[in-house]
Amino acid sequence: MVSPPREPVAYRIVICTAGRAPLLDEPRLARIAAETWNTAASDPIPTDDIDVAPDQVRATVHTGDLVALNRRVERYKSTSEIRLCDAITRLYPDVWLDKITRYSPVWPGVIYRIWEEGYHCRPVFFW
Repeated sequence: MVSPPREPVAYRIVICTAGRAPLLDEPRLARIAAETWNTAASDPIPTDDIDVAPDQVRATVHTGDLVALNRRVERYKSTSEIRLCDAITRLYPDVWLDKITRYSPVWPGVIYRIWEEGYHCRPVFFW
């Protein structure tokens, strides 16, 4: 019997939209979310697949380095948030702008938020 590896070979990550709003149900926004995964990386991590659901992005990434994975996800979230906010304000202001707009009594102005804080990460073992 072959014993399973001690270190994960890959991680399955899930990044959810703020309030689980189905923003990515719009084909243009889903395309932006998928394309940004590949273009936002300065240190590319091999990715098996990327699935875009209406309220989340799921990907299987091949790395054992959680620090690099965290950097990659945060870079993706910040880059995609800029691109998605731009697309929403130009293309769908009457439909989705209320879902991503937040107001704070201590921060003057409007805060746009696409993604929930953090992300879900589950190790995947292949043997």
